[in-house]
Amino acid sequence: MKFVIDVLKNGKRDTKLGPYAVAQVFGEFRSAGTYEARAEGMAADVADGLTPEQVRRFRESVLKISKEPGLSDALFERKDKVLGRVLPGYNVKGAEVPGAVYYVIGPDKQLDAWESYLKTAEGADTKLYRIYPRDYWLP
Repeated sequence: MKFVIDVLKNGKRDTKLGPYAVAQVFGEFRSAGTYEARAEGMAADVADGLTPEQVRRFRESVLKISKEPGLSDALFERKDKVLGRVLPGYNVKGAEVPGAVYYVIGPDKQLDAWESYLKTAEGADTKLYRIYPRDYWLP
């Protein structure tokens, strides 16, 4: 995590990242999927209350924003604030993100290392609560 944070904090401003970020919005499409995969995706959208009109409006608004001059600079200026909320040790303490729950999966050795990192990044009183597959079992 320290390596990732160092790369992100010290990354140089790159104007090509704006168009790249916009392209990521359009990276998911169902037309190449199987019938079953497309149907499952549509069913999930219905269950989540996501309508085709909402998707269209969102994508149109992203396209509109993508034409604004200085988009790459604006995204670069926001990166520290946004990344700090999702990467422990970046620049924001977990307590400063109300309602945040961070969930990691891995073997005990990796979780031990993660807990050690969290204690140095977030404070010595930081606790990693472990759950196991049995915690998900239904009675």
